[in-house]
Parts: sequence; C-alpha cells; structure tokens
Amino acid sequence: MVRVWSAIREGATAYMRRQMRTIILFSPTIFIIVTLSVYAGYSGHISTQFTLRNMITPTLSIILTSLIVGLLFGGPAVGALVIGATASGIVLAITMMWGGAAWDNAKKYIEAGHLGGKGSPAHAAAVIGDTVGDPLKDTAGPSLHIVIKLLNTISLVFIPIYMLWLLQGVFP
Repeated sequence: MVRVWSAIREGATAYMRRQMRTIILFSPTIFIIVTLSVYAGYSGHISTQFTLRNMITPTLSIILTSLIVGLLFGGPAVGALVIGATASGIVLAITMMWGGAAWDNAKKYIEAGHLGGKGSPAHAAAVIGDTVGDPLKDTAGPSLHIVIKLLNTISLVFIPIYMLWLLQGVFP
C-alpha cells in the first residue's frame, strides 16, 4: 500500500516507467515474461488507485452543487440546474467530439500528401492538433455524458430533502 501512495505522489505514469526499467534491468531474460505478467497486474492496481483518487474532486463538486442549489433555492432551482447543465453539456460534448475528430482527420489528410505532406510545417501543426484532438474525441467529450447522468441521478436522489425544504416554507 505504501508503494501505491508513493506512486500517487510521484505520478502514476512516471512511477510505472521507473518500475518497468527496474524490472528490465534486474530480471534475468528467462523470467522477464513472468515478471512482466506480475507487473501488468501491479500497474493496473497503480492506475486504478490513481484514477479513483483523482475522481473524488469532480464527483464531490457535482454532488455538492446539486445539494447547495437545492437547499438554498429549492427544487425548481435544481430542475433549472439540471436542464441547463444537460443542454450545455450535450452541446459541449458534441463540439469536443467533432473538433477532436476534425483535428485527427486533418493530420490524416496532410499525411496523404496534401498541403506539403509529411515533414512540412502543416504536418507539424497537424501532429500537435492530433495530440490535442485525440483526448477530446476519445475521453473528454464522452465523459461529459457521465457528468450529466451523475448530476441528474444525484438531483433525483435528493428530491426528498428539497421537498422538506419546500414544506418548511409552507408549514412553518
């Protein structure tokens, strides 16, 4: 467990690279396959712990936003929050998905020989665009779907609390 926390401090990727170098340098070649299979399970553990730890802040921000808005302004305000977040989140997710795909396809177009082909300044710019576009297309856009679902679910779960707030205003 101590190794996992040191990996989180150091950064999971850097820690896994260092572990891999250690395994390759100090393991006899006959046992590399066995060692790598053990390492694969260990690296999965490091990645999972690092990812789960970094998901706490976004999740708490969604939960607390819904709770605070509901307790301060009541159920109708939560409904407005959910509608606004859903409408803007869908537009943002679609924009990220299409923008990332456009950058990816621009690099493929240039590599096909257009606009100077490989080695040109346009290709260098397209590689940078592809580097930015891939995470947008593959992770950032689709993850907004999870954020929208979480906000809607949390808002529905806390409806009894908002109803108590509403009833206290009606029956003091």
